[in-house]
Amino acid sequence: MTVDTATTPLLEANSQIAVELFDAFGDIHDEIDALLPQLLQRSDVEKLNQIFRAIHNIKGNASLVGAPAIIRFAHALENVAESLRCQRYVLTSKLADCIQLSMDRLRDIHERELLNRKFGYLYEDEAIRFLNLVADADTEVVDCFAEQLIEILGAGVRIPENNPLVAIEEVDRHTIEKTVLANVPPQKEIVVDVKGDRKIVVNITNAKLSEDLMYYQELALQQDSQKQKWNQRSLILVDWAQKMNEISGVLVPPEQLAAAVYLHDIGLSFLTYDAMVKKDSFTTDELQEIQQHPRWGANMLSRIPGWEEAAEIVMQHHEYIDGSGFPMGLKSNDIHHGAKILAIIDEFFELINNDLDKSKRLLVVRAIAQVNACADTRFEGLWVQCFNQMIRKEVRTGSL
Repeated sequence: MTVDTATTPLLEANSQIAVELFDAFGDIHDEIDALLPQLLQRSDVEKLNQIFRAIHNIKGNASLVGAPAIIRFAHALENVAESLRCQRYVLTSKLADCIQLSMDRLRDIHERELLNRKFGYLYEDEAIRFLNLVADADTEVVDCFAEQLIEILGAGVRIPENNPLVAIEEVDRHTIEKTVLANVPPQKEIVVDVKGDRKIVVNITNAKLSEDLMYYQELALQQDSQKQKWNQRSLILVDWAQKMNEISGVLVPPEQLAAAVYLHDIGLSFLTYDAMVKKDSFTTDELQEIQQHPRWGANMLSRIPGWEEAAEIVMQHHEYIDGSGFPMGLKSNDIHHGAKILAIIDEFFELINNDLDKSKRLLVVRAIAQVNACADTRFEGLWVQCFNQMIRKEVRTGSL
């Protein structure tokens, strides 16, 4: 089956029709997400036809407005759905993952083409090639091609078949502190203030660092306990952050990074409890208030001598290198490396532990793919590579 994609765009990004088409795709995305688990439990020809028609509608909508990138990708995915409904092979868990990841990537393409959102390299050509291989494959090799496509979209990460959803092991809080402090010199001088020509210097010893970090850890764990899906979140994030930092050659002082991770959301404590656990959409005023929490946390931490760099990381942990973040809209080189690390792992944790809607909890590999789709746009490519290396090891060792 071939498709002609030589069309001329008929709409402007973010126009009313573009937004409506994106919303329509979102409904189809959710529909297919709901159908796939049902089909894994029991094959149903009508549900397979439903998936085929849904993907065909995506292609049809894109054809109406002239969106060739969407048409090409949807057509390749439609061919897979056609092979399934014609019973060329049966739906396996790998095929289901392949379709879900492809729908996620198709969502990225919709956002780029219809809403003018910027992404890094989305591996569209490679994905289309393997979708076509999957569509034409025989039963004996279809899972092999599907697995290769999953690795392409999931940054080379394989998820064990017996553990498709994230299951984070408990992290030893004391081991984390020993790891952090092992990389800190026995004594360091930190300039607290400057008055005229005289510098006020405080000597910070390992004992002092340890005391402060343990206090920050207690604050973080207390905050974590207020949200059901934040159990041990701070310990997990510190562990991931330090591993990424080590992969980079320790570009960020470990103790400053740990302190920032522990306290990056402490500013949320200044919100009301109702606002912290709210499940509905936020009003514009509420959203603006929430977006000030990095500033509040940084202001608090900056008052403690010796933690100025950690305060800077806290202030910037929601900044993105394309300038789309908050609260200051910083770009690329203006953002601290520690904040770039924290932005990635914070986003990843939320993707796999969505506490507002369990149906939106992503498979680990889908969350990894989503992080990678934002490389060199929201997230710096260097740190996405460090994240990929870290997360591959976490998966291989069973820590994730």
